Amino acid sequence: MILSLLVIAAFGCKKEETPTAATPVATAASDISNNSFQANWNVAANATEYELQTATEVTFLNVTTQTNLGGPTVVSGWSGNTEYFYRVRATNLGQNPSSFSNTISTITLPDAPVAAAATDIKKTSFQANWQSVTGVNDYLLYVSKDNFTSNPPEYITGYEGVVVTGTTHEVNGLEAGKFYYYRLESKVGTRISEPSNSEMVQTLF
Repeated sequence: MILSLLVIAAFGCKKEETPTAATPVATAASDISNNSFQANWNVAANATEYELQTATEVTFLNVTTQTNLGGPTVVSGWSGNTEYFYRVRATNLGQNPSSFSNTISTITLPDAPVAAAATDIKKTSFQANWQSVTGVNDYLLYVSKDNFTSNPPEYITGYEGVVVTGTTHEVNGLEAGKFYYYRLESKVGTRISEPSNSEMVQTLF
């Protein structure tokens, strides 16, 4: 009888093991800007928190690690027009980490240009100016009459996002003595930056 009680007590004191979290599946990034993006992944079975690694190389030699995450997370402080890689693993109450997920690649948007004051202002034209952005060859130039306040803005025909290069472009076909506004976006492939600041210019009478 005593032996039976000892056996029962031994089994009753056995510590229940924490289940290992399943490996999460990383999915495409969202809310991508020039310096941040949201890293996404699917919920993993038995997971109570996640660890996210981000790097500029697919080998993850130099990583930025975020721990104790509850789910998809915005990571920021990155450079524009740069490729990043991320992967994630799960733990259950901080124990038994899973394997790392698949690796996701994403490229941040290019930085926005900075529009500068117009020059060579004439009755029906002016020269739009802006600062170049590293790694960007093409820009989208917009010119409006209403400082882009209406939806859609009151664009000047031919300047609803015309592709331009360099750091200057002659805007023509305008009316004398009128106020105009211009701004630009950086363009790399299909990736387009946030708009630049807006510059006002009045053509000569």
